[in-house]
Amino acid sequence: MLALASFRPLFLGVVAIAASACQNSAALETCDGARSYGIEVRVLNASTGQTIAAGAGGSVSEGAFVDSLAPRPGEAWADLRQDELVLAGALERPGTYAVTITRPGFQDWRARDVRVVRNACGVATVRLTARLSPTGS
Repeated sequence: MLALASFRPLFLGVVAIAASACQNSAALETCDGARSYGIEVRVLNASTGQTIAAGAGGSVSEGAFVDSLAPRPGEAWADLRQDELVLAGALERPGTYAVTITRPGFQDWRARDVRVVRNACGVATVRLTARLSPTGS
């Protein structure tokens, strides 16, 4: 009985290390290797609520860095549901951005101080909704 009692602290230490390893591996398993955009923007008509991303463009900027907002590569907009249409930018780049969305026939939309932070898998995507007002409204 004395021999088993002397191994108890060692056993508990091994269990704690194993539990920690499982927690870390669980976090790693959620990273699928895909690269993340720092910012994704849904673009809506402010008057109707309809998605208008297909005709929109924009940019994200931080200091001298400027990146175009565009459909995510490989996405065929014709194959997506209307609510899935987004513009994306700042691929794998943390920072604090100004975001501008433009579309013919609509007033420009802007957001400032949009903060993208690094996470275990790259960056945590910030999802915005831009509600553009038609010109003349």
